[in-house]
Formats: sequence, C-alpha cells, structure tokens
Amino acid sequence: MWTSFDHPTDVIVPTQSFTLRHTLLSGLYSFKLQENGNLTLWWNDTLHQPNSRHSIYWDPHTFRSTLSNPLDLAYSSDYAEEGNILKFLKLDNDGNLGIYSSAIGNRTQIERWAAVDDQCQVYGFCGNMGICSYNDSNPLYRCPSDNFELIDKRESRKGCKRKVELRNCPERETMLPLEHSIFLTYPPELSSYRWEVVSQSTIINSDGMHGGEVLNKDSR
Repeated sequence: MWTSFDHPTDVIVPTQSFTLRHTLLSGLYSFKLQENGNLTLWWNDTLHQPNSRHSIYWDPHTFRSTLSNPLDLAYSSDYAEEGNILKFLKLDNDGNLGIYSSAIGNRTQIERWAAVDDQCQVYGFCGNMGICSYNDSNPLYRCPSDNFELIDKRESRKGCKRKVELRNCPERETMLPLEHSIFLTYPPELSSYRWEVVSQSTIINSDGMHGGEVLNKDSR
C-alpha cells in the first residue's frame, strides 16, 4: 500500500518519519540524512559542476559519536502559539530549510526557523556567475559587471551570461580585484582560485569552471 508519509516531497510534518531512504527535493536542492546521522542540504546542479565535491552547503553536525549524558533530549517549541496551528518542516526552492506554522484554514505561512541565516550563503542561490548582494532586508541578484546580462530577466536567480564570448576578447589580459566579495565553495577554498579578467570585464576562474557564485558584502 502506498502512503504519502512514506514518500515525502518537500515537506515533513510532526510524527512523520524521515530516514536514510527519504529525500526532500525542491528545485535544484535536496535535504538528506547521511549514514553518520548528519542532516545535510545539497545543491544538485550537475550542469555547471558535474564533478563538484562542494555540493553540501549545510551540515550542522547533528550527530555526535560520544554522548555527554546517557540520554540526549530535544525539545520542540510551540512559539507561544495556541489553538489549531499546523507546523511543518519545508525545503523551499531557494535552497533553505525552514520550520513554518500556519493556522488551520489559513493560507498564511509564518517562518519560525531557517537552517541558513544568511540567504546569500546558500550555494548557487543567484545562479551561475551571479552575485548575491543585499538591501535592507532581502537578497539581491546581480551580474559581475555591465558586460554580463541576466539569462532570464523574469527570473533573475537563473544567473548571468556574457554579452561577448571569451574567444572574441582581445589578447590583452589583466588581473582585477572583486572588492568586498566572497567566492562560495564548500568547504571554503578561496586560495585555490585565481580570477582572470579579460578586457576588464569577463571573469573566469583558473580551472575554466564558472561554478558557485559571488557574495557581495558592500552593504552588509
């Protein structure tokens, strides 16, 4: 017999089991339980990084091989809510895992907890060659320079593309810094990447991959 609890999609509700054979999927992201007991978030884009070893972007090390006490207890919170409130864990298509609550019969969902506090730290959030920046409250999606453009202006999270291909650039090359920015890899390997800027516009890294995204910290 098939039951929905045995085949979760992007949501887990209280009393629902989540085991090694289960995976939550949403867009390019997935939530898994590893054999060592750790809960992890994964980026599944094999198009831009088919052999990437950096696809885990959240691993809180939930499992400890040595327990400090005979019994470890975890307590849930009702967030001071009373009445007919539905609570659930959801993997959103922005790659973040959150705990939500909603009054039964009400479509409004209130986020109570998020796995990744800084949305710009979610791997691939702004797409290939995209830059994640900030305004007062929300992340913004940008391209590295005026010589790039959004792949899809209606969906800026798809990333950026070059207006001019590298083969059409002149032979002159130079190195330019990208100030107040972090190149996201998991685990961080900032020292292993060398950026080349062709005609002061087009950016690639030393292994020819475009990978990841850049986190801009100007207004943070």
